[in-house]
Amino acid sequence: MGFIVKAIALILLVGIVVVGVLAYTATSGTARQCPAVQQTAAGSQPREDAAGIVRISNAEATKAGRSYLGQYITDLRVCFDSDGGHASGTLPVGPANLSFFVTGRNVDLSGSSPRINDLDFELGSVPSAVANAAKSTITGGINEALTNVRLAKRYSYQFGDGVVTLRAQ
Repeated sequence: MGFIVKAIALILLVGIVVVGVLAYTATSGTARQCPAVQQTAAGSQPREDAAGIVRISNAEATKAGRSYLGQYITDLRVCFDSDGGHASGTLPVGPANLSFFVTGRNVDLSGSSPRINDLDFELGSVPSAVANAAKSTITGGINEALTNVRLAKRYSYQFGDGVVTLRAQ
């Protein structure tokens, strides 16, 4: 009986050390960041033109992201390039701050709500293999939250430097 208690105590101790090391590693490094953006004019937001095209700039996406998530994420930035849409910022985790960089490449805008099919992320200096272990859980959580976003139309998209262009179908 004493051996089992010692074994459980040892397993718990190792678990606590591993979690502590991961937490320290995550908060001791910095993930990549989207570039800083200039503020958009008050009331400025993307609008669909007569041809059914919407262009969303880094600044507009950052402003929208901050309005929804600013209370949870410090220095949230959204940016676009030909590789996809990205978000970066810092999450308070207890007494520490965890930097992150997220990339979405394959977004499905053909349904009643958006859905992310391909998501990559960096968490501080946590090795990507460790960060990717939580990938499906995080992607699932994001997609669950996106069910609250209703699309009135179906869209296709194209990422470019500093902008994503949406086209109504």
